[in-house]
Amino acid sequence: RVIELAKTLGENLNRKHIAVYSKYSKLEGVLKEAGWDGGVRGATCINALECTDDYLQVVESNLNLAKNSFNAKREYKLEVDLMGEKAAHKLTVSYSRVLTGPIKDYLRIYLPAGAEAVSAVLLNKTGVQAKLELDQDTEWGKAVYGAVVEVPKNETRELIVVWNTNKEAVLTQYNLVWQKQIGQRDLPASITIKYPNIKRPLVFGAKKRSELTKKGQIRYTTDLTQD
Repeated sequence: RVIELAKTLGENLNRKHIAVYSKYSKLEGVLKEAGWDGGVRGATCINALECTDDYLQVVESNLNLAKNSFNAKREYKLEVDLMGEKAAHKLTVSYSRVLTGPIKDYLRIYLPAGAEAVSAVLLNKTGVQAKLELDQDTEWGKAVYGAVVEVPKNETRELIVVWNTNKEAVLTQYNLVWQKQIGQRDLPASITIKYPNIKRPLVFGAKKRSELTKKGQIRYTTDLTQD
């Protein structure tokens, strides 16, 4: 039973269903290294020269009295273009199966320091756009952009956010960390990366499966069970 308990505990820690805090610095360091402390992840490039770190975390806070947001279906699609002077990003969050009531969330996107948001729009099923004004802040060394997202009951919406980040002029390695929100269920996600003549981009993710869709482009599919 102890082994089963330890296995269950480890699985729930890895899948971000729970987090652990300790006031003892040595133990806290171990928890942080394992990603179990609930903190924001840092850089992963060992050699910063010719290596570019990238980061994403989507955090949603329900603003309704009812927890309608939790029951709705979401899918993520991230597109990264490394061909230009900066790394261009486009995140699409698709909302569907909004059955129990309308969604009203405050959604925040944590990005690398210096990231510049370009636009944020909310599309309905007919393609009509509603421009969102993004709040801007800095937390834990990350650039943070936020906005209120509303989806009526029995309707669908697509949130599209576009931003740019800095990258090394000579790029030989690209590391992306997509961090899962604590307490969030597993969500389907795809990541498409267009890259120049470098080694295959490295994506840190859960149960990732990659495929070369064409020369200079790779796609990962995951269910975001963990970072």
